[in-house]
Amino acid sequence: MLYLNNPEATINIGIYLAQPCSMLLLAAMEAPMKQANEILGYERYRFCYIADTQDEINISRRVSLQVDYSIQEAPAVDILFVASEQWPGSSESQRVPLAGRKFLQHMATHTSTLMVGV
Repeated sequence: MLYLNNPEATINIGIYLAQPCSMLLLAAMEAPMKQANEILGYERYRFCYIADTQDEINISRRVSLQVDYSIQEAPAVDILFVASEQWPGSSESQRVPLAGRKFLQHMATHTSTLMVGV
C-alpha cells in the first residue's frame, strides 16, 4: 500500500461488475475520484473494469460497457469495488457465478487489496 505513504502515488482501483449493475452506481463511484484527478492535476486514481468475462456487458437497455479485464486476467489493484444491485435473498439465477465468487474470495484472502462493496 505504497499510496498511504506517498500522496502522489497512483491508487489503482478495480471495479468488479457483478450483474445486474446500474450506470448510476458506476457514476457515483467514479465521478468524485475523476474530479479529484482534475483538481489535483495528475492521475491519483486509476480505474479498470473487471467482470467474469472480458466481453462488453449491458448496464442498461441502451448502455453497454467495455470491460478491461476478465477475472482470469485482472491485474493487482489497491482497492476493489464490487458493484452490484444484488440483494440478500436474491434468487440463485441472480447470484454472482461461482468463478466470480472464487475471484472475490481470492482477492479478499490472498492479496493486500482493500475490498469495498457497493
